[in-house]
Amino acid sequence: MDREEELRLRREKLRQQGVQRIRPEGKLFHEAVGDDAEGGYLDPEAFVEKGMSSRFTRNLILGTAVVLGLMLVGIWVLIRLSSPEAVVAMKPKEELVTFVERSNPGEVEKAVDEAVRGFMSAASPAERSRFVMGGDEVLPLMEEFYGRAGAVLPNGCAEIPDQMSSVAGGELLIGARGVDLDGREIWLSVISGMDGMLVDWESTVGYGELPWSVFLDERPSEEVLMRVYLLRFIDEKEVEKKNPSYFYRISGKNQSRSLIAEPIRGSEVESKLAEIVPASESHPATVRLRFREGQPFAEITELVHDLWVDTERARRVNQGQ
Repeated sequence: MDREEELRLRREKLRQQGVQRIRPEGKLFHEAVGDDAEGGYLDPEAFVEKGMSSRFTRNLILGTAVVLGLMLVGIWVLIRLSSPEAVVAMKPKEELVTFVERSNPGEVEKAVDEAVRGFMSAASPAERSRFVMGGDEVLPLMEEFYGRAGAVLPNGCAEIPDQMSSVAGGELLIGARGVDLDGREIWLSVISGMDGMLVDWESTVGYGELPWSVFLDERPSEEVLMRVYLLRFIDEKEVEKKNPSYFYRISGKNQSRSLIAEPIRGSEVESKLAEIVPASESHPATVRLRFREGQPFAEITELVHDLWVDTERARRVNQGQ
């Protein structure tokens, strides 16, 4: 199959999945609308498979910048009216305006390409961490992860044919598809830093403190942080109940093996999971899991955060905290 036919088939597949527009150079843009705008994030490899209904347009970025600007002006006016002295102590800090908030779509697209190409072409974890959100903090995790059996590093970057966008926690998230020199595809999560776009490494690889197979085989009794997919279901004995107790079938990134888990009953974890995990649909989340002796199911002890991208940490890093 020649390149032109391959592109035609890919465009047709994306069109069937609801993609609104493909620019001539092959970049994909979606506009965040409806439920997606409130947090319609899926892990990068699910962007195309599940056909997200969000398009990355000028309106999204410019709209975010306008809203932020109006909020800052409003706060500034209120402070000035109530306490002139406070104006001096609370001057807006220009350095807290992220790259996305002060850039146009073309600049963002270019910065995404630079981050993805730099990450994929880096010769070592230390060099790769320069293109990662919270690089110094994440570097030890990267070194440990790429030492695991089966972990594969990208072999350079041949092309970046697609970019797709979503919004989570008020943050613009980009899913970029990179193709290495061996033709292997990898979807990367990219988020705004202060001076450019950065790869969110943990969500890109679905990082957990243990490899999924090791977690299943060793059944640790200590809590382990994992990025997983949760699919909720109800025990047949509780189908008729008004407020049934949910169980969850849990799987890791690109893993066929799964397990059944239940949250601590009556806990905040149980109520939060019931809120964020939709019916009949797999949902990404970052949780702590453990096995209890003599129990057939694993236990979900903590919802660390919804989704795989930690948007709160991204804000802390951008603020230098």
